[in-house]
Amino acid sequence: MALASLIVQFSTAAISGVRYNYLNANDNCKGSALINYELKIIKKHTNTIYVNDLAYCNIGSILVNSFKNTKMNIFLGVYFDVEHEYYQNDINELLKITKHPGFKNVKGISVGFKLLSEKATDRADLIDKIKQVQLILRSDKSSQHVKVSTVDIISVYTQDIAEVVDYYHIIEHPTFQNENSSNFVSQIIKRAQKSYAWPTDYKKLIIETAWPTSGIFQDEYDETIFTRGSYLGSLSVLRDLHCLWKKYFDYVWAYAIDEVYQGDNEEEQANYGIFDTDLNIKIKQGAWVTCKSAKGIKDFNEVDNEVSPIIGI
Repeated sequence: MALASLIVQFSTAAISGVRYNYLNANDNCKGSALINYELKIIKKHTNTIYVNDLAYCNIGSILVNSFKNTKMNIFLGVYFDVEHEYYQNDINELLKITKHPGFKNVKGISVGFKLLSEKATDRADLIDKIKQVQLILRSDKSSQHVKVSTVDIISVYTQDIAEVVDYYHIIEHPTFQNENSSNFVSQIIKRAQKSYAWPTDYKKLIIETAWPTSGIFQDEYDETIFTRGSYLGSLSVLRDLHCLWKKYFDYVWAYAIDEVYQGDNEEEQANYGIFDTDLNIKIKQGAWVTCKSAKGIKDFNEVDNEVSPIIGI
């Protein structure tokens, strides 16, 4: 039997999912009123929200409470670093909210965010934490529907990680690849196809990325690698993701809203969002929901017959 999608059917014009940042420019919590206001705008364009934590800023409780009577899908995070700071706080919050009526909207939990690629822990520790969270969720009927994974770059998904997670969630940033917007998505998928992260009948794939609408960013380790942001580049990447998503994977735009403080290059990092800082959607849906002109689609017309289609939102 083919694996059903983690997320609920929604509008074909909607964005598959976005990662929401609940911190302001000073790295402080935005507060529940502002968070709920921003989510009210964002959910007009997507029904799936991803966050990095559970306990920090009380984000887990805010989301399950806000979306308890909706068809919104929530992907939460259990965060920890090399000293395992925050981990127990997130576990305690998870145990608390599993009984909340809005927890039915939670579809997945990521244990860690780029922990291995940033050398914040080792594989054995991460696998142990993933199994701990799986055990917590599977021990109670109210939470058995929730899948568990980790978010990291494709190369992290070696066999040991791929075997323990319930789904694959890869994140690829354009400044780490010497590619342009027209082939960026196709190259991600080609790398994924050669990895342990390619979807099967039992495990689906989520691809997370973004492309800035303006700015230029040079890689700090290799001056020959840079990203040139543009509206058309962002449009191209979003369109390719959107037009391939229902057949092969779900996708996450890595920044819901432009965030001025992100990174050293403020111009480039401030323009990754689907929404600008006034919560206006920057790329109009009419420009990318038609897939006839999407670049890179022809590269994936032939896929291993044993890989079942992934149905998105």
